[in-house]
Order: sequence, then C-alpha cells, then structure tokens
Amino acid sequence: MLIVVIIILIILSSRVFIDNNVIQICKYKIFSKRLPKEFNGFTIVQLADLHSKRYGDDNAKLINKINKINPNVIMVTGDMINDDGNYSVCIKLLENLSSKYKVYFIVGNHEQNLRILNPHKYNNMMAELMKIKVDVLLNEKREILFNGKIINLYGAFMESRYYRNMLDKKSKSIEFTLEDLEENIGQANSELYNILMIHNPIFFETYSDWGADLVLCGHMHGGMVRFPLIGGVFSPENNLFPKFCSGIFQQNNASMIVSRGIGIGSFGFRFFNRPELTVITLKNK
Repeated sequence: MLIVVIIILIILSSRVFIDNNVIQICKYKIFSKRLPKEFNGFTIVQLADLHSKRYGDDNAKLINKINKINPNVIMVTGDMINDDGNYSVCIKLLENLSSKYKVYFIVGNHEQNLRILNPHKYNNMMAELMKIKVDVLLNEKREILFNGKIINLYGAFMESRYYRNMLDKKSKSIEFTLEDLEENIGQANSELYNILMIHNPIFFETYSDWGADLVLCGHMHGGMVRFPLIGGVFSPENNLFPKFCSGIFQQNNASMIVSRGIGIGSFGFRFFNRPELTVITLKNK
C-alpha cells in the first residue's frame, strides 16, 4: 500500500512540475478571404500572462523556442507582471525579443493594478518598453505592412472596472459594450482585415459586433486547473468552468484565440494545463 501511495505521489509531482515548467507550443491557422494574399503564411507569436516567470536564465528557454519559430511579429496581450511592481523580467525578455522582431504590447489587469497602486512605477515601465522599441498600444491602431499590403492592428486598454471582482458584486453586472469599445479605439475599418488585441475574452460578442476579424486574448490562464472532457475549472473572473477558457472560438465572422498563458499568476500553480506559447499563421482562402 505504501508503495502505491509513493508511486501516486511521484506521478502527481511529475505532472505538477511539467504543467508549471514545460512550455507547450499551440499552433492555429486562421483562414480568411479578407486577408490579402500577400499575408498568406504571415506568422504571429502571441505571449500572454507571463507574470514575471523565468524559463532558464533571462528566459533563455522561452527565447530559443520563439527564435526557432521565427515569427513575423510578436503580440503581447497583457499581464506580463505581477502586482508587486517588479517588471524587470518582462523588460529583459522583451528587450531581447524586440532586438529581432517587431513586438506589440497591450496592458492587462495586472499592469493596470500597478498603474493604480504605483503610478510612478507604471510610468517607468511604459518608458522602459518604449526605450527598448516595444510598440505599446493604449487604445491605438497600427498598420502592419507586409509584401506591400496592409492589415490593421488595434490594441485596446480595457479599464479595471470591466474585470469581475468577487468582492464587488456591482462588477458582475458591468458590461463592456460596443459603444465602450468604439469610444476607446474608434470604429473598425471594414475595408481591411482587423486584428484586435484585448486582454479579457469574456466580451467576445462585443468584439465581433465591432468588426474584429481576429481577436487575441489571455487572462484566463486556461482555467488554471483542467480536466479531460471538462476543460478549465477556475477563472480570474471569479466563476467556475469559464466559457472562453482557452483555444479558438467563432462568433459570426470573427475568430478569437485565448492563450492559456505562459506564467503561473496569483493562483500559484497549474494542473493538466501546461504553459502555452501561441503560434498563429494567417491564411488567405
């Protein structure tokens, strides 16, 4: 009996170690007739929810994986830090990556927490990102030029009040509407293919109605604990079995990819839920 218990403990310990330290590369192909044919094969690496985690010295293991992929761009969808205000791990990683790739960055709820708790540190972090030539999108649009053609990239700053708070019942009734999104980033350009980077996936219907062709999100950590046939169990939005937990979702003509994230976060561990490096390849139908 003791041997059985020891074997089970070894298996569980191995599983927990793998689920918290061994990166899984998740690949997605996005097909759209709205994409210029010149963007066929255009590759995006999405990074989300690092939460200051390291994979080797200065994240060398993570950087090596990205270099092997050799993407056209890197899109960072928030929560690269924790609330403690230590952004050095994030800056060091993105400094390395931005020396080789174009890097776009939006803030998540943890960067916003820093902005509220310590505006000086938040401003310093934004200045450091600009210094290392990371393109920070705070409710802004960029045009991505590739092979002579353009698609649009929008980066949305979703304010803290739109995140659910278990201690604040009012937050559960606040909706992020089409009017809210348009007030932040304007109307979508229907003439071009539109990518929207926004940290929280729960308002997918709004993003679709706005006119996003592809939405990139994080925040959910894949449900933190995952079980076969059930999926993710917990959510930072303080509900069980979240709908938009990880993977790809469709709403009308919009696709949304929700990364499980690369770090651990305040929950403290992952189970059956390996860290995810997301690779997206655009395809013209």
